Order: sequence, then structure tokens, then C-alpha cells
Amino acid sequence: MSKRGRKRRSRAGSAANHGKRPNA
Repeated sequence: MSKRGRKRRSRAGSAANHGKRPNA
């Protein structure tokens, strides 16, 4: 597996939403 992280904008849709905080 390559060690490259995700692209910068791709975290917003797949954030772990617990409760009302969008990305906690």
C-alpha cells in the first residue's frame, strides 16, 4: 500500500459523524 494520504477535500464527506458535530 502506498503511504499517500487522502486528498485534502475528500475527508469532509466521509467524516465520522457522531451526534451533531460534523467532523469530531
